Amino acid sequence: MKTLENIFIMVDSCAFWAPIKSEQDAMKKLLELETKDIIINGLDLAEPTEEEQERAGTPSVIRKQTSGRIIAVPSCDTSEDRQVWQDIRNTLFKDKAELTRSDLTDINNIYTAWYYPEYTYFITYDKKHILSKAQLIRERFRIQCVTPKECLTLVEKVLQEMATLKL
Repeated sequence: MKTLENIFIMVDSCAFWAPIKSEQDAMKKLLELETKDIIINGLDLAEPTEEEQERAGTPSVIRKQTSGRIIAVPSCDTSEDRQVWQDIRNTLFKDKAELTRSDLTDINNIYTAWYYPEYTYFITYDKKHILSKAQLIRERFRIQCVTPKECLTLVEKVLQEMATLKL
């Protein structure tokens, strides 16, 4: 059974700017649960792009200078690491000859979540590159990519199960 002690969550910074209000509200609720120490292991942040860090209204948790919670991209030291990184690149951008800085960030974020196997969920609102391939990412790299709202639903389900067990 999942408990809040064994759920680790990595957040793609684009989740903070989801264009749908219910997704924004879910992200705020997840942050609130973390602040109240209900989500015990907290929300770790995937490496944001420079543009995301400088955008007006950027939450302080995303700014490198104020956040100790941004997970640095691990280096690809072994041939296995390099192969996984390449497999992620092919999964996300198979037919794209030239990658943008944002594309590289997406690859690095999924690679980081793979590299640290404790991560249970990867919250994002990137429908084009990540959520559209969530099934493949889960099958190939064991990373469950979800929207903020989906993650909140999963966390609330665990909270409900834990409350039922205490009765």
